[in-house]
Amino acid sequence: MPEIKGVYSHGGSLSNIEAISLRMGPIRPYVHINETQIQKRLNTNVYELFQLLAAVTITIVIRLYCIEFPNKVLLEEIPIVSAINSYLTGRFFLDINPPFVPLLFSALSRSLGYGVFTFEELSINSEYDSFPYQHLRVLNAIVGGLAVIYIYKILKISAVNHYYALFGVFLFALENSMITQSRFMFTDSFYILFVAIFVCHHKLMSLKTKFSASWFFNLLICTTALGLAISTHWSGLFLIVYAFLSSTITFWIASGDIDVSMNYLRIASLIKDFAYLTIPFTIYLYFFNLHLSHLDSRGESYNLLSPAYQHSLKETHLDGLIADVSYGSTVMIRHFKSGEYLHSHNDFYRTSKHQQVTLFDNFDDFNNFFKIYPVKGNSDRIMNDAMKIFVPHKVKIKHVATDSFLVADSDFKPPLSEQEYNSEVTTQKDFSEMEEDTSEFQLKISTKYTKDEKARVSLRAIESVFQIYNKRSDCYLLGTPLLLTEGFAESQHELICIKEPEYEASLWYIDWNKHDKYSIDSGLVDFPELGFWDKFVEIHFKVFKKLFVGDIGYNNGFSVSFTDWLFLRKGYVHFLDTEAHSAVYLLGNYITYHLVILVIFIYSVFKAYQLMTTNPYQHCTTVDVSVYIYDHQMLDLILGYTLTLLLRKFVKIDLQLFDYLPILFFGILCVPQTFQLGHSKAPKFTFFLTIISCLLVFLAFKKYSPLIYGLQWSYERCMKMMVGPGWDSGVCKVYYPF
Repeated sequence: MPEIKGVYSHGGSLSNIEAISLRMGPIRPYVHINETQIQKRLNTNVYELFQLLAAVTITIVIRLYCIEFPNKVLLEEIPIVSAINSYLTGRFFLDINPPFVPLLFSALSRSLGYGVFTFEELSINSEYDSFPYQHLRVLNAIVGGLAVIYIYKILKISAVNHYYALFGVFLFALENSMITQSRFMFTDSFYILFVAIFVCHHKLMSLKTKFSASWFFNLLICTTALGLAISTHWSGLFLIVYAFLSSTITFWIASGDIDVSMNYLRIASLIKDFAYLTIPFTIYLYFFNLHLSHLDSRGESYNLLSPAYQHSLKETHLDGLIADVSYGSTVMIRHFKSGEYLHSHNDFYRTSKHQQVTLFDNFDDFNNFFKIYPVKGNSDRIMNDAMKIFVPHKVKIKHVATDSFLVADSDFKPPLSEQEYNSEVTTQKDFSEMEEDTSEFQLKISTKYTKDEKARVSLRAIESVFQIYNKRSDCYLLGTPLLLTEGFAESQHELICIKEPEYEASLWYIDWNKHDKYSIDSGLVDFPELGFWDKFVEIHFKVFKKLFVGDIGYNNGFSVSFTDWLFLRKGYVHFLDTEAHSAVYLLGNYITYHLVILVIFIYSVFKAYQLMTTNPYQHCTTVDVSVYIYDHQMLDLILGYTLTLLLRKFVKIDLQLFDYLPILFFGILCVPQTFQLGHSKAPKFTFFLTIISCLLVFLAFKKYSPLIYGLQWSYERCMKMMVGPGWDSGVCKVYYPF
């Protein structure tokens, strides 16, 4: 047996314990891992348990300090508060985050009496009254503190000794941004706790004898935590990717041990992968079923839904919707791609001075009403007799509120899309008579999206999908994702007329239909009955589109770059009170952030050197256990860090510093792992470096603590603590003494 050297969990030598050994196979040497022996690294005595308990208590106390401040709704708390109110009233809402935490918070709020006799409609910076904000914040703070138990366990499983595992707990406990996010009604603390539980038991499984009771128990805990994680935050999708890649690497490493049967490993891997797919997804479906069963009425996200989904809710505007659309009908015309409504109002474009015509996301607006007129013939008789509109047919579309006809004017360009081939869409006011009327439109049925034969022949509400074509300007009405900034059209989307449109963006349908001649016997739109899966798929399609495709009305790209995250160049303003001279500003611990970057850089250099100096034709004769453990444990943690970081590049919503915290979780774990290797090579120097790091981390936490708790500070001290030129120094103005 070759000599084995290294450091064990308590700093002792492994020379007498065959936990990791190099053995000679028939062709080559291989590393053998003794699962029974290696589990001894998890041994913890009473004294160590007491220290861990003290660390957990301190972590929670730090998060509970001044938890009642501020007694106002923060911007990022609005989705949670709104979700709780929606669950208690049954009003539908749509969020990019899965529903576990809002469901939990709403259940707790209800148990505390909220919503039974009192109910608050809260907005940003409004004061809480009956809403149990303190209870929910306390729960979040406790959850944030409990995560350190699993951080300690993860490090112990990774062969980090007790004191360096406590060092990792210390870094997490005094990480300013982690503290800030755990003190309010956010989802981050829950998500990080579930990630910590998952990583802990995911690693612990590799130390258990496969197919044993403890192996299956850890598999159950691991997959349950993974299910709760993906049911809590949208980035849980990336965690699943990490889970399978990490399992693949673990399988690859284990397969190098010829003492272990490949069939044995394959079966264990298949069982684990199957559990990773089925159990988390079952948990995810369970919470979404609860979510959908509670939301049966019209709510804030009502306009984002398809007509069939809208019709399935209570208080829908589609009840009793007459199918046939005729001349004289008052209608609302809905954009097929964005779901927004053709809209106009009595305000004017700055350039052309013509009436504004836009896309508007609120169906419940009188300015969305239009009336359909024939182009020629006895219009009074046609209008009064409710004659059907056969397609393709020329029509005029009149805006009811301003009594003006819709027009495509090629003499003027839209305010934002000013290309040569675009025409402005406005209404016919103060227009001179033209040889061919600019207000004449042809409705061209889309055979691809209109499935029913009746709806292809005559215009029918919901069922007929069509293009609106203006012959004189030779263009199609098209909704764009561009937001207007002028007058009453501010934050509404631009509408243009274009010669060669994107097909789906030029499609429309009638969303609401009314005529004086209509009665209940005129024939109603037949909406399909939607089941759970129909609703589940529709909601996830919209969330996926918003996250990875880019949705109309949302800015694409990062508002904070990767380097801003890694080097902490910019934070996030949660709360400002200019009268009380206090602020809550999300800013991480400067030392911790840079320690993470340092240890990742060290591992990158180590791996590059290893690859450059390894001779594939030369067999090794010894294994350095401390280096072996460092290499494989860091590889797994770096995988979690880089994978969850780089995958965010594909996300199209704006991201802020708090979106970095689940990634930082993996980074913090890398620090004590690296220090453990240093301890095995240069224990005195590493101990000295650890003490210095702890002091610097504590000082950084203390110096920036006014930004965590909203404490009194001074402008001068705030400006001195700027971490870099990217930091929003404007937050310091709140500390002016006047």
